[in-house]
Amino acid sequence: RMVTGNDPTLGESLKAVALAILLDAIVATAFAKMTGGSPTGLSALAGTIITFAAFSLGFAMMLQASFKQSLVIALVSTPIAGVAVFGAMKL
Repeated sequence: RMVTGNDPTLGESLKAVALAILLDAIVATAFAKMTGGSPTGLSALAGTIITFAAFSLGFAMMLQASFKQSLVIALVSTPIAGVAVFGAMKL
């Protein structure tokens, strides 16, 4: 809301996050198939970039945010997603 000036509902926000995760999963799966699924520093960087791009696109599509606004939202949400995934892997 602070970034876009819009007042999205909780449902719209959840749809934006769900779409971003879906886009991320599709591209990450394709990337894993192309690289053979071998985890390297390069693949971690590529995964972060893929997540950032998926979040940017998902937020732009679902929240009617401009591309610049969705980039700002993705800058905040991408590290949070990375920490959440890292924490889930340690459980």
